Amino acid sequence: MTTGGLKTAVRRAFAHLGGYSATVLTNAIIGLAVVPAVIYFATPDAWGAVAVGQAAGSIASLLLALGWGFNGPTMVALASPVERQVIVRNSLIARSLLAIPIGVSVAFVAALTSPDQPAVAVLAAMSSSLAGLGMTWFFIGAGDPLRLFLFDTLTRAAGTILGILVLAWTGSVLLFATLQLAGVVVAVSWSARVAVCMGPGIERSLWGFRDALRQSRKQAYAGLTVVTASTYMTLPTLLLATLVPRGVVPYALADRIGRFTLMSFTPVNQWLQSWVPGGAHSTTDLRRRIKLAVQLSIGVGICLGLFVALAGPLAANVLSGGAVDVGWTITAPLGISITMSVISRSVGMACLLTLGEQRAVALSAILGAVVGVPMMLVLIPHAGAAGAATVVATSETLVAIFQGVYLKRAMTLRMDSQIRRS
Repeated sequence: MTTGGLKTAVRRAFAHLGGYSATVLTNAIIGLAVVPAVIYFATPDAWGAVAVGQAAGSIASLLLALGWGFNGPTMVALASPVERQVIVRNSLIARSLLAIPIGVSVAFVAALTSPDQPAVAVLAAMSSSLAGLGMTWFFIGAGDPLRLFLFDTLTRAAGTILGILVLAWTGSVLLFATLQLAGVVVAVSWSARVAVCMGPGIERSLWGFRDALRQSRKQAYAGLTVVTASTYMTLPTLLLATLVPRGVVPYALADRIGRFTLMSFTPVNQWLQSWVPGGAHSTTDLRRRIKLAVQLSIGVGICLGLFVALAGPLAANVLSGGAVDVGWTITAPLGISITMSVISRSVGMACLLTLGEQRAVALSAILGAVVGVPMMLVLIPHAGAAGAATVVATSETLVAIFQGVYLKRAMTLRMDSQIRRS
């Protein structure tokens, strides 16, 4: 690559990172503001109802997304403009068909697990679940952070900000949840329209009900991976609400701190999802890109994990105004899970998917769930929030190790294949 070409590539990379960072930073600030706002203007129990609803909704959103948030960016990055439009339209048809049954189901679960404030939990669950209809994955794969920010992020943020203002004025967490849901509905509708209109016109024979179902069947591994991984990550909150209610608020707050910390790696991961597969011209070049992606994720993951483990108790105290106590027995294992999650996101979503190893990523998620769910049923009743955090750390560690071993094996096989061909 010439000096001029290198400078152009670096500028493009930083421009994309800046655009994705704007989205992540906005989401993080708004999301963090919700925690003290609900606790201060309502009650910690109201925050618990919101957290339970969001936990249920996050699982539903991944069911609704049909795995597109997982492998969609890579597929879009490799697709032609016409192929992108086929993907977009068929994905919207398939996901829309699932919206009502999944929405009804998640509303029932949210109301059941939060009997004190069921309406709040239901609205929070709907806000989280409808995110599965969004087009974030498409804008990431297309390398278009500007449209992602304008037509998705800002609209969601506006609904939440308005909800916080109304909450501060009226003290009604129900109105807050309603306005937040309205922002999500508008964002999902707007971003879908933009994604459809920004591409070329395509033949009607390429998209429709049958094509959508056929395309959805090909998403089996991606959907299984995302739903399985999300289940064992969000199930602790639901089990705590059922088995050890007093552990819900401290765990949910610590988990939220961990998730927002993890969001700081999201712009890098989003860039890697298009950079690793999008510009490799040979197996050697691809190997170099994968190595850099893994090394970057390990370094960043360790830093973020240490931050959650060491600063988590103080952050929880600040966010809750001293109303919620979160100890190191919760934040230390969550710090480990954050480190491993950063690594597995890079290894799985940016590297293994590029090599076409969707099955390996799905198997890693199944491994995490098979080990994690039984552990939750044993540790949560005895150790509460600390037990839940320990289970998540164990599952994430196993997932990262499995993916790392499989990635090394896959790259060795590819190099051997190249040598035989030459």
